[in-house]
Amino acid sequence: MGQEEGAPADSRRFVRDEDVSTYATFDEARSAPDAVAVLFGDYGGDIYLTVPIPLIKCSEDELIALHSDLDAITWMGGDAFEAAIAYERHDILSRLSTGGGKVISGVWVHPGLDAEVATLAREVVLGLRGRLPRNVLTDRRAARVAALRQRRQEPDSVRFLAEQGLEWDYDVEEPVVPFPEH
Repeated sequence: MGQEEGAPADSRRFVRDEDVSTYATFDEARSAPDAVAVLFGDYGGDIYLTVPIPLIKCSEDELIALHSDLDAITWMGGDAFEAAIAYERHDILSRLSTGGGKVISGVWVHPGLDAEVATLAREVVLGLRGRLPRNVLTDRRAARVAALRQRRQEPDSVRFLAEQGLEWDYDVEEPVVPFPEH
């Protein structure tokens, strides 16, 4: 998620757009007036949240935990390469070419996330809370896993998984940052 060990800085550029200017670190982005944090999964195919860097009031660790939480209840990949935080140069009202994201003058949250999660995510970014609550995370993840399991019990999915020698949950990984204890 941005600067994880084993995830080179260049990987963000590969995962997102080749023509997007990036900042190597959170600290470097903090010194740029047009820097935006882009939290994404699925190699940039799903953008969870964007926020202009000057609006971020949480710590970098809290931003990393938020990204892990959003990935854990949506894409569920748990991989620091396919799901990361990119620090990019964008103008306000820009549309990101991959992942369906936008840059607004506030915190943009993907409309596919429910209203409660969106509100809580904004609160983390704005420094009003440290983390999404455990019960919200476990409830949303359980629902997502159940829906995935049901979808993968459809005949075409069963056939594909059998042909590939895969279990139904082959691509479901644990969150990068474990859920909070309470």
